Amino acid sequence: MIYMKNVTKTITSSAAASGSRMHRPRSLMYRAVLILCLLILPFNILSVQLSAYMLHSVNESFRQSITTVLSTYAGILDQRMTNINVFLYDAPNNNPAFLNFFKNDNDWHYDLYRYNVTTALENALDIYGAADALFVYNPAREDLLFVQRFFPVSQRDEAHLSREEITRLCSDSSILPGRWQLHEKDGHLFLLRIIQKQGFSLGAYISCEPLIRSLESDLSLSSANVLIMNGEPAEERGILQCSAPLSGTSAQLVCRVLNSEVTGSISRWMIVAIVMLLLSLAMIPAFILLFRREVSRPLATLRDGFHELEQGHESYRIRKTPTSAEFEDTYRSFNIMAETTASLREHAMQKEQERHALEVSNLNLQLDNLRLQIRPHFLQNMMNLLFTLVQNHQEQNAMRLILYLSQYFRYMFRYGRELELFDKELSLVREYLAVSSMHYKDTFSVSWQIDPVIGLLRFPPLLLHNFVENILQHALIPGRTVHIVIFGEYDEDNKMVTLQVSDDGRGMPDYFADMINRGDFSSVSPGKHIGIRNSINRLKHYYHGNAGVCVETAENIGTTVTITIPANLDEEPLTPDYSITENVNDTDLRDAQEDAKEDTQE
Repeated sequence: MIYMKNVTKTITSSAAASGSRMHRPRSLMYRAVLILCLLILPFNILSVQLSAYMLHSVNESFRQSITTVLSTYAGILDQRMTNINVFLYDAPNNNPAFLNFFKNDNDWHYDLYRYNVTTALENALDIYGAADALFVYNPAREDLLFVQRFFPVSQRDEAHLSREEITRLCSDSSILPGRWQLHEKDGHLFLLRIIQKQGFSLGAYISCEPLIRSLESDLSLSSANVLIMNGEPAEERGILQCSAPLSGTSAQLVCRVLNSEVTGSISRWMIVAIVMLLLSLAMIPAFILLFRREVSRPLATLRDGFHELEQGHESYRIRKTPTSAEFEDTYRSFNIMAETTASLREHAMQKEQERHALEVSNLNLQLDNLRLQIRPHFLQNMMNLLFTLVQNHQEQNAMRLILYLSQYFRYMFRYGRELELFDKELSLVREYLAVSSMHYKDTFSVSWQIDPVIGLLRFPPLLLHNFVENILQHALIPGRTVHIVIFGEYDEDNKMVTLQVSDDGRGMPDYFADMINRGDFSSVSPGKHIGIRNSINRLKHYYHGNAGVCVETAENIGTTVTITIPANLDEEPLTPDYSITENVNDTDLRDAQEDAKEDTQE
């Protein structure tokens, strides 16, 4: 029977869903594909990204390693050029052989000076060991003094410049004097420097070929291509390119290596990961086709069956052959359910309507309760007053207001009690008036005429508070002191309590006073006069019509609200633990006093 009710609810929800297509949930196909993508794609994408990261890391590691080696060799070249610079600047100024040669080039001792300079060049080549050749050129005599370092026979052509080339370079105006420059001759690279001294050209060069061969040998990479070039090298696809600058010149020491040699198997793994990603994407259409045949179509058959039942075709049965054992059982259950749906439909609809009405009633009751307990205008007024006190540095008054709010909320959330001692209510009202006097200075005065016995009886909480608060909200008149009288009397003969809240203020509109007296607020919008409306409704709820509220008012004369409440109940209230006994006598008063002590201890 329960199963049939659940199925009937499913039919009802299906009807509601068909009438609201805009809010239909996602299909199983969509969710299944989404789950498939979440299970497969992230791992494949992560694999591709991990491979790319590893590829990038390996490239950067190789780049750093190669750059370190290049920087080391560049440092060697820099040191060689520095040593040569020391000789080129020191020899013409401090070596007597050079001084005599530069000053007496026409003297008859020229050959002697020439021999001494050549010897000095040979000694410098041996001592400094930095240059591959040193030379001095006398343009007046077209005389070149040229000293070379010894190289094996197989390297002599590529390691040296010819005398004719050096003579031409010394006379070439495009060669910047005093700066190292990269010079290429017959495919061979040289670092060359020429300085001018008293009409003579003094210079040196370094062959780059031996250093390039040594560097390629140290790198141990078959595709490594080392070269020295001017400026920044251009990037090329598929090439890992590293460089190190040579100080004192615009040349760069560059190494170019194929990326395939650097990455090796990582590149192949990345290709495999990409292929797997593409294959996983290709699985999605295949999965969609399989899911549609095995799941979507049988579910569509069930959906059509429910739709037929919804349209009133109670004789409809599923005749199609199921694709799986699970759907076979489902089709059988549907057919059984269809046989008993007619008798259950009306019963289910009736139960649903009753449940809905009960939910609406409960929601309305909860809403009224919330409106009763939390009143926005009251909280707003208190917060505004607190802000004003703090802004005006009235710390004592601000602290008193905070203590009042703490007492108010503690009283409002009173551990689920629905009736409370009147003394507590009275204490809260006194504190509210004291706090309000900070805001409405010299605008009202209060007198109290309360029978002490009333303080020991229990009343609905915030009942008196709401009516007093209403006076401060609506009855005060600017420039005039409004007198408020709070009266309470216990009639022992009739077992009735009378409370009166009177003022000589603005007065209440006649139509609203009539509403209160009649207890009919149907013409008032839901958000208006919440406190008074709920107070009267609670009196009806607790005392079953035996309590009453009467309003007497006149414009600019004042208002008197009279509340009558039975001190004993003919029927038990909602919270019997805190109800008032039928006969209020001395014993009952002593019990009430003990309850009051217990509440104080709490």
